[in-house]
Amino acid sequence: MRIYCLCLLFLTIASAFVSGQTAEEFHERGNIKFDHGYLYGAIDDYTKAIEKDSSYIMAYYNRGFVKSHLGYYEESIEDFTRAIELDPFYVRAYNNRGVVWTILGEYESAIEDYSRAIELHPYNAEAYHNRGRTKKQMDKLDKAVEDFSKAIENNPEYARAFNSRGLTRHRQGDIGDAIDDFSKAIEIDSAYAEAFYNRAMAKTDLGDNQGAVEDFKNVIETGSKLSESYYKLGNIRFEKGNVQSAIDDYSKAIEHNSDFAEAYYNRGVANFNLGNIEGACSDFREAADLGFNPAEEFIKKLCDSQ
Repeated sequence: MRIYCLCLLFLTIASAFVSGQTAEEFHERGNIKFDHGYLYGAIDDYTKAIEKDSSYIMAYYNRGFVKSHLGYYEESIEDFTRAIELDPFYVRAYNNRGVVWTILGEYESAIEDYSRAIELHPYNAEAYHNRGRTKKQMDKLDKAVEDFSKAIENNPEYARAFNSRGLTRHRQGDIGDAIDDFSKAIEIDSAYAEAFYNRAMAKTDLGDNQGAVEDFKNVIETGSKLSESYYKLGNIRFEKGNVQSAIDDYSKAIEHNSDFAEAYYNRGVANFNLGNIEGACSDFREAADLGFNPAEEFIKKLCDSQ
């Protein structure tokens, strides 16, 4: 009976403590939870802050931000919209609502939000960059390059903007300029794996296989894009006649992504070139099981009798 009473007393005290917290205290606790990766707990605390103060702009904004991380995009839009209603000059809310609109494929709405953020803050490099990425997705490549260039003008150390402009220029066929942009991104951030990878792909298009190999190795050293980089290395080495090295690279690609159908297929081709028909057939069957249809033809010709 005493234990029961003590529990009731504890719950009463805890309830009184929580109910006595201010909106600011709930909001701060939500920030701490977010910093430690407790995203649902953060949402709970931001919600409690809003229940305490329905005009708490930062709580709406932060709750919307966390919801966007969790994939609750429609709810995130609602929170960013409420923050903007409470503060029509809230640049970050416009920018982040634009990001979510882009994810949802609502490109015109995204452009409107980024443009409003830029109108309120003409030197906002992030808003220019994000608007450029959206325009790139809309195939407005020249306009996208203009926005990336504006982002770089406003922030000359913006590595992501150089990388994004490089990708757009590559798509336009301006491979030399694209490589220059990727190189600048790497100069700013020497561990920028995506820029190394993109520069390697551009160098491959120019026939600079040795330069591409060095860049793919740099990507691998960062621990990023491992399966893709090993796969591309395998392709280059196979083309140069280094078949066993290519097999080793394809095997590493598969080690990092066991569902990489093209890597199984290419390893099968490489095994076939070395006369390892059993190994080739095993790889072709794996590729076919993963839905890579070109492997079926090899299976019919080489493997059905195996």
